[in-house]
Amino acid sequence: GRDISIVRNGIDSETMFYPRGYAHLKTLHGSENEKTVLAVAPSFISDERKGARHFIELARRMKDSELRFIMVGVDGEVPDLPSNVIALGRTENQQELAEYYSMADCFVICSDMENLPTTCLEAVCCGTPVVGFDVGGTAETAPAPIGSFCAYGDMEALEKTLRAMLDNPPPPEAFEEYREKYSSRHMYEEYLKLYGELLEGNRK
Repeated sequence: GRDISIVRNGIDSETMFYPRGYAHLKTLHGSENEKTVLAVAPSFISDERKGARHFIELARRMKDSELRFIMVGVDGEVPDLPSNVIALGRTENQQELAEYYSMADCFVICSDMENLPTTCLEAVCCGTPVVGFDVGGTAETAPAPIGSFCAYGDMEALEKTLRAMLDNPPPPEAFEEYREKYSSRHMYEEYLKLYGELLEGNRK
């Protein structure tokens, strides 16, 4: 018998997470002629829920493709890492992180569980499509055509989903509305609207 409101967390899509230049990163990693697939998570290896094992298996399945898989947030040793995977530590430099998002041709999220993952919001605001497992709120962060999701643990479906997104990426204009929708400013406005309705007695 009560109203329930949801105000989604916002990110700085105005001064931080927006499409950036990334040619220097392509040069750094020697991937000028390859497409890039990105995954970002804190404690990527030590926290098994973040799905590093799935991401590495995906890279292994696609080893013959001209793709470079980059993991950001790796906090431990990764034995038997496929040659097409680059493991990077956690970065506190958000500008650098935004550049990696912008460089990626696709962002992949393979978590076992999620709420509304901020990494997906950041990727979308940098103009990068998202694919991954449909757990928690992942699919909500990137509706079609900027996102595509499959059942948890189905590696064959994940590979097909990623290939389809890389072969037919959404146009840049498809992301424009989300930079506003996912902005911190929009979040603040939603809170102000809700508080105003409560003060006016329009909400229970």
